[in-house]
Amino acid sequence: MIRALFIFFISLIFTLPAVAGWTDWVNLGGSGTSDPAACTAGNLTYVFVRNGSRQLSYRRRYLPSGLWTPWIKAPVLHSGNSQIDVGGAPAVSCYHDPKYDSILISVVGADKHVWSLTSFVNSPNGNDNFGDWYINYGVTALYGSSPALAIWNGTQTHYFVRGSDGRTYVKNRLSPFELLVSEPVFRYHDQAAVWGTKDRLDFFYCDQQDRLWQRYKIGNTWSTGAQIPLVCQTSVEAISRSTNTLELFTVGPDQTIWHKQSVNNVWGPWETLGGSPVYGPAATVYASSTRMMLFAVWLGNGNVRYRAWAP
Repeated sequence: MIRALFIFFISLIFTLPAVAGWTDWVNLGGSGTSDPAACTAGNLTYVFVRNGSRQLSYRRRYLPSGLWTPWIKAPVLHSGNSQIDVGGAPAVSCYHDPKYDSILISVVGADKHVWSLTSFVNSPNGNDNFGDWYINYGVTALYGSSPALAIWNGTQTHYFVRGSDGRTYVKNRLSPFELLVSEPVFRYHDQAAVWGTKDRLDFFYCDQQDRLWQRYKIGNTWSTGAQIPLVCQTSVEAISRSTNTLELFTVGPDQTIWHKQSVNNVWGPWETLGGSPVYGPAATVYASSTRMMLFAVWLGNGNVRYRAWAP
C-alpha cells in the first residue's frame, strides 16, 4: 500500500503542468572544465561538458518522466591507439533524418584538428549508439577554442571554426572551409549559430574588443556584421523556439546570465536570469520546441546547473 501511494505521488509530480516562466536553478553535479553544450532529440535532452580528464561526459533527460541519467563518459577522443585531449568546449546539435533521431558532436583536439562524432538515439532505456571520431579536414583550429554547429532538418549542416590565425571559418557538409570573419576573435568566447527558418542561418560572436556581433546567411549570401549592444563577458548561445524567433544568451556585466529575444528580426531588451557561471551558457528547446532549458557550469565547484522555461 505504501509503495503504491509512493508511485502515485511520484507520477503525479511528473505529470503536473509546467509552471509558466523560469524554474529555479537545479544542480546536476559533475565537474565541468568548459562551457556545456546541449540539444534535444525527440524526448531526450542531452547536456555535454568537458570533464577533468579533458574528455567529454554527458547526462540525458527523458521528458515523460523528467528523470536524468547519471553522468556518462562519451567515447574517448582518439586517433588509432593514441588518446587526444579535448582542447575546448564541445558543440552539439540534435536532428532528425528520415529514420533516426541523431546527435552530432564536434570538438577541437589538442592536435588542432576539428573532430566530430555521431550518435543514433535509442529508446530512453537503451544505450546511445556512438560511431567513431573523424576529422573535418581543411582548417587548422585555434587550440582552446570551440566549434559551433547548426543543422536544419538533418540536411543542412554548418560548422563554424576559429582557425589558428584566430579568424572564423565556415563550411557546410559538402563544401570546403571558407573565411567568414576576418577579424581575429578571442579564443575562449564560444560562438553560436542557429537556423531561425529553413532559409536563414544566424551567427553570433564576440570580437577582441568584447563587442557582440550578429551575421546571417540567406541562400549563399552572408550579411555584414551588425553589433548588438553589450560588453561580452564570456561565450554566447542562441536557439530558436519557433519561426523567426531567436533566444540569445550570454553573461552580462553583473556576471549573471542575460537573455534577449528577437521576434521577426526585432530585438527586445536584455533580462537577467541570475546564476553564478564560470562556463556557459548553453541552451536547448524541448517538448516540441515549446520549452527551453538553460545550462551553465557553476563557479567554485564546477557543477552543471540548469533552469527550465515554460510558456
